[in-house]
Amino acid sequence: MGHRDTFHRKRDFPLSLTSSERFAREEDIILDSKDFEEQFSYQNIHEELFQKWQKVVDIVAEIMVVPACLINRISQNDLEVVVANKKQNDTPYLAGKRYPISKDLYCKAVIDRQKKLIISNASKDPKWKNSPNLHPSFNLIAYVGLPIFLPDGKIFGTICALSHQEQKFPLVFHHLLEEIKNSIERDIELNLRLQQINIAHEALKKSNLILEEKSKALHHLNKKLKERNYTLKQTNTELDKFAYSASHDLKAPLNSILGLIEVMKLEPHDQGQDAYLNFIKKSVNSMKGMIENILDYEKNARTAIVRRNINLKKLIEEVIHKLQYLEGVDKISIDVDIDPKFRLFSDAKRLEVIFNNLIANAIKYHNLGQTKPFIHIKQKEIKNKVIIQVKDNGTGIEDKQIEKVFQMFYRANTKSAGSGLGLCIVKEAVTKLKGKISVTSVLGKETIFTLELPH
Repeated sequence: MGHRDTFHRKRDFPLSLTSSERFAREEDIILDSKDFEEQFSYQNIHEELFQKWQKVVDIVAEIMVVPACLINRISQNDLEVVVANKKQNDTPYLAGKRYPISKDLYCKAVIDRQKKLIISNASKDPKWKNSPNLHPSFNLIAYVGLPIFLPDGKIFGTICALSHQEQKFPLVFHHLLEEIKNSIERDIELNLRLQQINIAHEALKKSNLILEEKSKALHHLNKKLKERNYTLKQTNTELDKFAYSASHDLKAPLNSILGLIEVMKLEPHDQGQDAYLNFIKKSVNSMKGMIENILDYEKNARTAIVRRNINLKKLIEEVIHKLQYLEGVDKISIDVDIDPKFRLFSDAKRLEVIFNNLIANAIKYHNLGQTKPFIHIKQKEIKNKVIIQVKDNGTGIEDKQIEKVFQMFYRANTKSAGSGLGLCIVKEAVTKLKGKISVTSVLGKETIFTLELPH
């Protein structure tokens, strides 16, 4: 019949594999249990495997001298013959044929009991009187069958031998069928593993294609990013040039104005004119300071950190020397209590900006009316950091202003003529150096800025 020819080509038959994750682990294939069931509910069996099983049942039928030797599988509510021996002329079963699983079917008893069943002569046993196997078209009265299990422990089907004649089935035949059953279970397991590997291989191929596409997209994005970075670098370079040029162009006329003011002071004039000249000078110096602060802020934001060993005492003394022309500085005692041999591994340019702003502020907002105005700078080392304090006994800062002093363009003192950028620049520079800065103050008495820098 056509069923037999069809079955010997590659075909599908269902395998219930809900719990077969153990094979995925053995083959290092990780599958979600739900996906596992969906992907393996039907398994492709290779033609070579069917040919092997066919040879086995043909040989067993000849050895046991029986008309039927079958490998069956459960298919929904039917029992389907997977392979049947072909060499016996009176074989009543055909491969691919399905039979309803009735309660009186010999194989149904094997499936229910999940163990071997031996029937020497069913026609003599009343419980088998309604068995389809005893129907005249089959007339199979002797039976020996064993359950075949799936890797997850569920029933796949049966392997059995049937005869028209009463049979005692010697023990050697039992052992033979046991070995064949074990071989079939190994075949199913190996076939499952092979399918898992094939699916994993296909999934890997798809993943590789996706990765290749993503790699191409990433390469394209990297190319775009490099182009934008190049454009950004060019823009930054142009901005640096512009900032330098603009600051030079702005400072040059201011310096000229300051020079003219000094010349005008030498000419005969009244006291009122002198006051106006001093006011102009103060305003020009304020504008110069703002330009320098803006430049410092821009440099700190975009200039890379360059660390080297720095003589801290010497650097601070150089900053103080540059501030010697500030108004009132000659009336303040400035003490630098730092070990002359101490070296700090840091960025000299940023440290110069930090101390220039802190010391300049301490000078500008000092109380020159008191007996001993002072600025005291000291340093101490703690493990892998250095603590530096800049203390003055000047006008101090109100408590409500303390938290805002590091904000951009914020002036804690209403009399301040500065840009409001100084302490903001200090905070940004300290942060760039991976450090911390804090301030404490008593209004009308003192202010202490505390720097904590890595060392």
